[in-house]
Amino acid sequence: YLNALLNNGRFEQAISEARKLDSADAGWRWMFGEIRVKALLELGRVREAEAELPGMDSLASGSRFLRGSQRGLEAYVQARSGNPAAAVAVLAEASESGLEPVDQAILYAWLGNNDRAFDLLEAVFEAKGFVYWFPSRPDFAPLREDRRFAELLIQMGLSCQYSVDGHECYQR
Repeated sequence: YLNALLNNGRFEQAISEARKLDSADAGWRWMFGEIRVKALLELGRVREAEAELPGMDSLASGSRFLRGSQRGLEAYVQARSGNPAAAVAVLAEASESGLEPVDQAILYAWLGNNDRAFDLLEAVFEAKGFVYWFPSRPDFAPLREDRRFAELLIQMGLSCQYSVDGHECYQR
């Protein structure tokens, strides 16, 4: 539900719902924080996004996957806030901590390295036959103008149209 709000540009609602759920379901608090951080970044509220990170760090400590994801989220905040050197430094650490290749691709996209981003996405597609949330995630926005984005959508059997109001995707 929260990902659907985020992916459909309903950022304020995603933040509000994630805050409500945070107190209701402790087991998913890290993910709720991730949604808030990403929605805040989409709204240009970088300082608020940065302020969310310290509270999430302790939630990620018990899981290798979440530790990698936490470091990746920190790198993403750095990349989105115009601090590429810090993002690259954290990205290296995040990759060693188990950051998923799709999340690495997003970071490379925001750092302007589309070639590396597409190398990772194509490897994921070859291994799995799909790239989860690929057409709709706002964090893939830097890649949408690249011809390889459309080519990967075609390989996935999708046709998508993007506008200021959102997007529509259809199976081919």
